[in-house]
Amino acid sequence: ARALRRSARRISGSLHTFRGALDETWAEELRPELAWLSGTLAREHACQARLDRLLAALHRLSGPAGPAGFPA
Repeated sequence: ARALRRSARRISGSLHTFRGALDETWAEELRPELAWLSGTLAREHACQARLDRLLAALHRLSGPAGPAGFPA
């Protein structure tokens, strides 16, 4: 997701940089789509980070495993 978000931002930047060489209507229609994709992927990244923090906290609270992998 991180690489896809970075790619969407780079494409958007390239559309801006080369706007004189591209079909203006096409480029302007594509920019909101790229912004939406980037925003959606940013939320996914935030959710993944939150999940990682919650799982780490759960692991700390669970303590060491007892016999046969069951919590002590």
